Amino acid sequence: MAAPLTTIPELATFTLLSTTTWLAIRLYVHRNGPVSWARRGMKINNTLYAILSLSMFISITMGESQPFIPAAHTPYIYHLSKFYEFTDILLVCAAGGPISLHFGFHHLTTPHLTFIRFLDGYEGWRVFSSANTFHHVLMYTYFAGALMLRPLLPWTGTVQLVVGIVVDLVIGARKCTEGEKDWQYFASAALLSVYFVLHLRDLRARRI
Repeated sequence: MAAPLTTIPELATFTLLSTTTWLAIRLYVHRNGPVSWARRGMKINNTLYAILSLSMFISITMGESQPFIPAAHTPYIYHLSKFYEFTDILLVCAAGGPISLHFGFHHLTTPHLTFIRFLDGYEGWRVFSSANTFHHVLMYTYFAGALMLRPLLPWTGTVQLVVGIVVDLVIGARKCTEGEKDWQYFASAALLSVYFVLHLRDLRARRI
């Protein structure tokens, strides 16, 4: 029996339910105003996810020698974390905050990215996932209240995406020359490239 949230119907169901919940919360806030406890919930969630991200970063980079997650389960735990990450959207929306195109698209599609590229532990999966979890350690610690980390986030956000795109294109191209047709690398690079464009768009908007 397949592990939960590892099939295409489950991914599609999650996308449908999460989008429906998001729209329902948005409608509620539009009619009734922000939910009173949402901002406190955001602080708690950001703290918890910073701790989880640190645990995953250590697990991914240390492999068999780390103490937190069995190495064989690490890609799956990383995959599951992207479903939990959608909690950000719901809490920000409940607090009456804006959801940018990058924010919404990224959180809706990252479970599909991890399903395609990381769940089965394809070659090079640790490179982007370690950079991504390190960025999330800093980002969610900042959201939890460590404001001094803010200047680092544009750099770590950019580097993780560039590294992921380059690694996927290099591995994908090499496998093509070897006669292997592993489309996962190119699909991942394409989705990461969309994230990169949206990330740059956000950075430019903040400078205006």
